[in-house]
Amino acid sequence: MNGKVTKGIEFQRERVYTRRNGLTNGLTNGYTNGLTNGLNRRALRKSHEGEKKHGKILAVIVLCFLVLGVFAVLTYQNQQRNTIAIDGNFDDWQGVAKQSKERTTNVPENIDIAEYASTESGRNVAFYAMVYGNMLYGDGRYIVEVPDENPVYVAEIRENAIPNANGRDVAYVFIDTDNNANTGFKPSDKFAVGADRAIEILGKNGKIEASRVLEFAGTVPYEWNWIVKQSVDSATNGKQMET
Repeated sequence: MNGKVTKGIEFQRERVYTRRNGLTNGLTNGYTNGLTNGLNRRALRKSHEGEKKHGKILAVIVLCFLVLGVFAVLTYQNQQRNTIAIDGNFDDWQGVAKQSKERTTNVPENIDIAEYASTESGRNVAFYAMVYGNMLYGDGRYIVEVPDENPVYVAEIRENAIPNANGRDVAYVFIDTDNNANTGFKPSDKFAVGADRAIEILGKNGKIEASRVLEFAGTVPYEWNWIVKQSVDSATNGKQMET
């Protein structure tokens, strides 16, 4: 491991981030990039029989400063087929068509997504994102408040609903494995999918500290309650990240 690529540790049904209410503002109001192209995908890892049978998934990349409650949400579609090595060398992404977006006002450049893409890679699906600043830098320089559009939930989000990232940046890929927006994590109707799975990537100073697959364990759609299922390969290099 070179400090930028991580295979992580195998986790066995570790429960993380339990919260039953309040996760509406920040996730859906907050800072939302608002590109909604959609994504029809086969299973995240087609070798997993439990996911294989669903046939399609819908994915959303969410890059965020969890400790500050800032979220940038993107959805995308039109799957491609390429061979991607998750190794921190992004030359193999050059032939993959990417979606881009303009700089978002008042969002720190380290968490403002500039480009994103996805592609089938052998038996897997690979995801790519690039920010305007430095990926997973987590230097704690920025102080950004969650907008008070829903003041009932603001205090809960700041103090309880979102886990403390301890100065790290966190990226999420939310995955709808059953192609049903009414199941899984869905904090409001503005959220594009019902996320049954998620990839969580945590890092600081450009280095990945943890990369893992989560399974939604909530009893209601807005409950931030996940179980760690397994590790997943991820890598960063400057502005870019792949998983």
